[in-house]
Amino acid sequence: RSLSRVTRLPGFPRSKELLDRYEAGTGRDASNLDWYEVLALWKCAIFLESSYRRFIEGRTDDPYFATLVDGVPSLARAAHARIRALR
Repeated sequence: RSLSRVTRLPGFPRSKELLDRYEAGTGRDASNLDWYEVLALWKCAIFLESSYRRFIEGRTDDPYFATLVDGVPSLARAAHARIRALR
C-alpha cells in the first residue's frame, strides 16, 4: 500500500496504527477507507497526467515529469487493482 519507501523507515507508524489513531481521535468510522484510497489513486493519476502532458508539449523541462510515462498508468492500474480487490 505504501507509495514511498520513506514511510517504511523505523519510527513511521504503520497504516493500521494511523487508522486506529484517526478513529479514536475523531470518533469516525474509517471502515470504508478502501474506497477513499481508490479515489486518491485515481485523482493522482488524473492530475499527474496533466503534468505529463505539459512535459511532452515542452511547457516544462522538469525531468521528474518524464517518469510519468510509466507512473501515470501505474497509478491507474493500482486504482483498478484496489477496485477489483473490493469485490
